[in-house]
Amino acid sequence: MSQSLYTTNEGALSGVELAPDERYSLLASARRRLALDLLAETETTAHLEEFAAGIAAREATAPTDGDAIEHVAISLHHVHLPVLSDAGVLDYDPERHVIEPADRIGG
Repeated sequence: MSQSLYTTNEGALSGVELAPDERYSLLASARRRLALDLLAETETTAHLEEFAAGIAAREATAPTDGDAIEHVAISLHHVHLPVLSDAGVLDYDPERHVIEPADRIGG
């Protein structure tokens, strides 16, 4: 049985082939959507703390403090970045806490 693949041409998902269910699952989380937005603006390596600070600032209705950034960093490290990395959307090194745009062949 063959499942059709959907290739998106938007932002950080550009050039990544995903089945529709996988794409919807990735985009179901508001924090993952923010991570993808931030990733689309990043063309270099980012450290987890910098990335978390950017997402915390986008989520915040008030100025962010160290606790808010740490909470986002923990959530990214344990949940969201591994999911996005497994889907091939980004590369995450959990030991070094480094995030990079995924290598894109022909992209």
